[in-house]
Amino acid sequence: MKRLSAAEGILFAELAGRAFDAEFDQQFPLNGQFSKEKRPTREGEDKEYWYYQGYRKASDGERGARYRKYVGPAGDADLEKRIEHFKTLKVDARERSRMVSQLKAMGNPAPGPLEGGIVKALAEEGIFQMRALLVGSLAYLTYGSLIGAKLPRAQMMAQDVDCAQERGISISIDDKTGNLLEALQRYDASFRPVPHLSDRVNSTTYANDQNFRVDFITSHRASDEVGDRVTTLPSLGGVGAAPLRHLDYLTKDPVRAVLLHESGVSVRVPQPARYTVHKMIVSGMRHESGREKADKDMRQAHDLILAHDLTRRGYDLAEAWAEAWERGPRWREELAKAVMRLEPDALDILHRQVTVIGNDYGFHADAEPLRAIGDSLAGADPLPLSSSRPRPL
Repeated sequence: MKRLSAAEGILFAELAGRAFDAEFDQQFPLNGQFSKEKRPTREGEDKEYWYYQGYRKASDGERGARYRKYVGPAGDADLEKRIEHFKTLKVDARERSRMVSQLKAMGNPAPGPLEGGIVKALAEEGIFQMRALLVGSLAYLTYGSLIGAKLPRAQMMAQDVDCAQERGISISIDDKTGNLLEALQRYDASFRPVPHLSDRVNSTTYANDQNFRVDFITSHRASDEVGDRVTTLPSLGGVGAAPLRHLDYLTKDPVRAVLLHESGVSVRVPQPARYTVHKMIVSGMRHESGREKADKDMRQAHDLILAHDLTRRGYDLAEAWAEAWERGPRWREELAKAVMRLEPDALDILHRQVTVIGNDYGFHADAEPLRAIGDSLAGADPLPLSSSRPRPL
């Protein structure tokens, strides 16, 4: 594994900024203005959000009906910078395409045409503006640019597009996208809803005639009886979403990134360190029929641990681990199992980095977070990724 060169890092940063500018320019024409409004949160507190008020074009070319559109939360530095300078944003698709070509020529990974086209269609419909996230292997595809390392290509193959949004966020946004199935069908007319076993009305998955899937997920936050039901996400056009455990950890404090597709697609993804720890956890929760995905989860986690260490970002990784550990006994059990499946090099890095933050978090050498990793370090060889053989703690 190698670091990105300085030239690659500068190109990625410039492309990511310009791709976000392009998204901003497309969503908010120059004939409107921005303002902040307060809205109550689920906790009963008032929070400020940015809104855009513009005018639709009339048939005679004059100013038409006024409309209002959600922009994002106040306090987002990148967003507020663009609001301040939005009349002077430079949007140049040809220059961005040149940057994408350069980065691909330097060996940086890009999605396939189908995956990239689907994400672009969803982005143009506004799902990332509505604070949805791209998760799964397509998110992993962006992490080399965020961490500063060239990740192995073998772990990047995507079999679907996974999008996540928190239900609480979706409810709080006073705006929505159009129909997402229609957006997918404009890109590929063969997309159809996949019937859900427990819900005859709402589908959480759409697939095309090649069986390429687009899945929508949200956090599982209630009892099993209630929490396993399909929920809907109002700000994403009322799309159905499958509830998954531990997802709220993954979606906390997301970051912006760029996919190397066409002239660059601006997306929101989980923090790389959170993604790493989350992959470790979910790999052990997959059923035997999902062993191939579980193996891929652990290989991605392994490579991301090495990348964090290579680029001196190990503290981020250790913080993500510590936060997951502090979420309670159930999480600790999953994390303790996860470290047993790590390869020795990644396990040693994780132990070293969690030790580094020990003083900050009040851990000692015999504290549970370190002991869980240390016990695995002192034990037998790591459990093979494709094996389900139990190993004692």
